[in-house]
Amino acid sequence: MATTAGRSRSAGAPARRSKAWRPAQRLALSVRSIGGESTGSFARRLADANGIPDQEFWAMFGTPARKNGAPSDPRYSDGYLNAAALERLAVMAGRQVRELQFALPNLRPHRLLPEQADPVWDWPWDTSGCFLVRVCEVCAHIKNTSLLSYLASDSTWQVCWSHRRWLDNRREPGTDAITLDALPEVLDAHQQRVVLERRLGAGGRALFADAYTIVSYWWNVPALNAPVWRSRQHLLARAGRDHLRVAPLVFYPEAVQLAQAVAARERQRLRRALTPEGHYRWLDKVAAAMDRWGIPSEPGLVRWPRTLLGC
Repeated sequence: MATTAGRSRSAGAPARRSKAWRPAQRLALSVRSIGGESTGSFARRLADANGIPDQEFWAMFGTPARKNGAPSDPRYSDGYLNAAALERLAVMAGRQVRELQFALPNLRPHRLLPEQADPVWDWPWDTSGCFLVRVCEVCAHIKNTSLLSYLASDSTWQVCWSHRRWLDNRREPGTDAITLDALPEVLDAHQQRVVLERRLGAGGRALFADAYTIVSYWWNVPALNAPVWRSRQHLLARAGRDHLRVAPLVFYPEAVQLAQAVAARERQRLRRALTPEGHYRWLDKVAAAMDRWGIPSEPGLVRWPRTLLGC
């Protein structure tokens, strides 16, 4: 997600006269948190539980940053708060601020709107790098919500490892989450990616993004597709017929393996233990892995970012 989106949205907003706000009050009913949920989705669930219309609910914890601003549909965009509005929402929800920030990505400090004395929120139509992904239906059932809930994601898909489901932002009838029972390697790959990114932080996310881009190159050239990708599509049954929808799922394991390989090389480089001979041995190992997958190594390695390969 874009880390500066919130700071730029209200930069041109006209100054408004401060008004006296009554202390926020906890609402009669609370809702259980869903990890990774969008702010708009959580707010709609909380408002619905208490029988409060959206427009009235958002006015209870802040004012719009832009003239005639209004809460929108959490299926398509998300709302952003400043620190003062976050504090009021936390009181209304019966949560600590840190609890909400832990559960809702778009409430974390670097995504808050610029500080103002008054509580302010904004709901842009589009936010660069933020995608709304439908929450796992099993998670929603456990949290006792019948409303469609959405996750705030930095990609168009997510994996619910606990319930073995591939989640995306498709909203057409009949496009439920994809069950991964037949593809345990996808679940394993996701767990390995989470470990990689927790260990390396932003660097790990960048490595996976590069690996994902390279592997998608092979996917987009049918003649270079790995045989195992077609097998996975077949195992997905009806869902596998949607070529574009299942693409990230189908090549996910290989993208994670490639990211891990580059991470291993980067560790050597950062320790200044990577020699030219070691670099070429690493290239040979990566090429051998590609051969096992059944895809040609030369096009992929040529397209890999030259800075990562030390060229």
